[in-house]
Parts: sequence; C-alpha cells; structure tokens
Amino acid sequence: MSSNIVTFTVLSIATSVYYEVLEFSKAQRLDLAQKAWEEAEGIGKSCRKIAKVHDVCYETLRKRIHGAKSKVEASHAMQRLSVREEESLVSWIKQLRA
Repeated sequence: MSSNIVTFTVLSIATSVYYEVLEFSKAQRLDLAQKAWEEAEGIGKSCRKIAKVHDVCYETLRKRIHGAKSKVEASHAMQRLSVREEESLVSWIKQLRA
C-alpha cells in the first residue's frame, strides 16, 4: 500500500537552512524560491538552479522575480468588493436570516 504523504527537503541555496516539512504547496515553493534567489543574488546562483531545487517552473520564477504578481495578488484587483465590504455584506445577510 503506497502512502500519499510526500516529504520535501528544500535547501536554501544562499544559506545553510534546510526546511523539512510535509508537502509544500506550489505557491509556497515559489515564495521560498523567490526568497532564495533574493538572498543568493550577489553569490551568483542561477535562477534555473534555484527553480530546480525548489521544484518550480523556471519561467514562473523568472517572471515573479521581475515583478509579476501571484494569482492571489492579481485576483484582488479584479474584486468588485473589498474584503471589508464583503464581510459587512455577509454579516448583514446573516442578520436578515435570523
């Protein structure tokens, strides 16, 4: 019987920090890769190597380094209501139901 638990050991290239946790999400791995690239900028580590170590797409990491927003950040700009307005509306609807 195979286990669905995947263990990632991620090495921060710029420092000697190891992360050993149960499964990182793709977004978390991308954030870690971006931080590793920022730390390693003066050391000469390549973007491709950092992407490979963190198991993320090189192009995605490259775009993020050059200022592209994550999907979550980009979607905030498309929302018609702010988070506060949405929470207020939900609260008001719940009061009407009671």
